[in-house]
Amino acid sequence: MEFLSVRKDEGITYVTLQNPREFNALSLKLLQELDSLLQEVAEKREVKVVVIEGSTKAFCAGHSLREIENMNVHEVLNLFQSLNIIELGKRMFYQQLNMEDFQALNYATEVIALNSKHPDAVEGIRAFFEKRTPVWNDNLKTRI
Repeated sequence: MEFLSVRKDEGITYVTLQNPREFNALSLKLLQELDSLLQEVAEKREVKVVVIEGSTKAFCAGHSLREIENMNVHEVLNLFQSLNIIELGKRMFYQQLNMEDFQALNYATEVIALNSKHPDAVEGIRAFFEKRTPVWNDNLKTRI
């Protein structure tokens, strides 16, 4: 595994995120490795507890902003759909309360993907990497 290390001790599997250079940011490759590993652990049923920990100074910096910055809106949309993490995002939108589940899920996926490419989001990501204060354009509307 490129981004994870695994050890077992007395019925516990310890999974360590191994990307300290980027503070263990969750890239698509890392998440795919983690998903495969957790599926394998679940199938084998050899342990009762899985502990996920970070290497060195940081547990995890969140999703890799570099990865998102380099994607187009359709790639971001596919990323979020493929990771099944949009369930959390759908809770943020009250208008989804009257939607069917898949309609609400698709709506949230689209909102997050499009807003990640909103000029203010792009500016925020760039400013973060350049270690400067972002210059926001508050007059811009979101795409949805």
